[in-house]
Amino acid sequence: MNAQPFTMIASVMLAGSSALHAQPVAPQTEAELAKQIALLKAQQAYYDQLAATTKSQQAASDARVAAQTASLTTATALETAQFTNDLALATALKDSGLSAAVGKDGTIAMAAAEKSLLALQVGSLEAIDALSEKVCKELTPRLPKRGAESVKAFIAPANYEQLVQKSVADVVQLHSYRTAAQNGIQDFGSVNMQAAGTALAGAMVSAQYLAGGVQAISKLFRTDYNLTYTAANRQGLFESNLAAGCKGSLLSNVEGKLRLDAAKILLAWLPEMARFVQLHDMWAENLAQRKASLTARRDIVEADAALSASEKGAALKQIDESVASLTEQDEVLSKYKTVAAAIKTYLSGLGASSVNDSLVWGQDFLHDLGGLPADLVDLKLRTRPRLTYALAVQDASILATSTFFPDKLRSFSTAELYYTLVDNRGDVLVAGVHSLTTPPLEVKVKEISGRTYEKVR
Repeated sequence: MNAQPFTMIASVMLAGSSALHAQPVAPQTEAELAKQIALLKAQQAYYDQLAATTKSQQAASDARVAAQTASLTTATALETAQFTNDLALATALKDSGLSAAVGKDGTIAMAAAEKSLLALQVGSLEAIDALSEKVCKELTPRLPKRGAESVKAFIAPANYEQLVQKSVADVVQLHSYRTAAQNGIQDFGSVNMQAAGTALAGAMVSAQYLAGGVQAISKLFRTDYNLTYTAANRQGLFESNLAAGCKGSLLSNVEGKLRLDAAKILLAWLPEMARFVQLHDMWAENLAQRKASLTARRDIVEADAALSASEKGAALKQIDESVASLTEQDEVLSKYKTVAAAIKTYLSGLGASSVNDSLVWGQDFLHDLGGLPADLVDLKLRTRPRLTYALAVQDASILATSTFFPDKLRSFSTAELYYTLVDNRGDVLVAGVHSLTTPPLEVKVKEISGRTYEKVR
């Protein structure tokens, strides 16, 4: 505001303050009257100037208030819009499954492996590859020798001993049932069995008895054992890298081979066992019908008064000879009655049985018992050292800037590995622990790009 009016007013007040505020005196002369009139005009001018100054100050103050109000309204609108935008982005982030950082300094935000960006998981590939190389270098010199060559180890489940112990009873039971079925089929073929109006088809297989076996075969292929290179299947990748890198020290895909061989065993044995049960049941039904028919015929002959004594005696003798001819068949059926019932129960409940894992990890015993398909290879696992391990992989991201609008992401990947190598007697040959964190990878959110990782063994 211009300060000149105040300066002028102050000068007037200093020069004639006593005159302006003096008590008016009645003029006596014309000169005094003129002087008093001049004083009154001066006072009027002073108050007019004071009123104008006050009005000007009020107008300036009103203008400042209006400007501040407008500015505050604009700022409030901007903050409201920013908050609305932030809230919408936060909701979108939450719905997408990705985690947003909290704070402006950056906080580790971890997301589920299947929802994390693959561009931020490159580090774990490097870590797993590096750990597989370390393990290979540490295993090779510790393996026992057989002659001049090292004995190859295999990757085993953590509860390998329990699986093998449990498998003994299962594989012995299955093998005994299969042997009994083979013997039964041979015995049935050696007896002249006359079917009443129906020929016995030796190749027939009962779908009823095989239903459980088919379920069992399907369960041999575990859904969690595969070599698909997805973001979450770091364990399968680690095993593949080990098998490829430790070619002279480690058997590859042992569990997969064992499960395929177990399927071959079931495919070869279950139809044979089902055929035995089918033949046994058909023979038993046929024999019962023939016995009933002979009994009814005897009753008719004995009640027939038209027959002479000699005719009746000859007819009854023929019936007795027919009944006697069934004795051999009856003895065969009686011999296999119990085992047929046991096999029937075994086949029907095979889908819920634990024999699947027993067939996988108990194949050493089955090779000793014999009778397996010719194309099965005996891996002789009980003579080999075994490797067990636990692998944990974590891919984490640090948001470098704003909570909802990060400009850059820094990803860190860590792989942690525990492993133990034991010999065929259970003695520990080597045990190791490794934890490896790869260097951070920095990427821009709008243009996600970074280092690539490629390696072929």
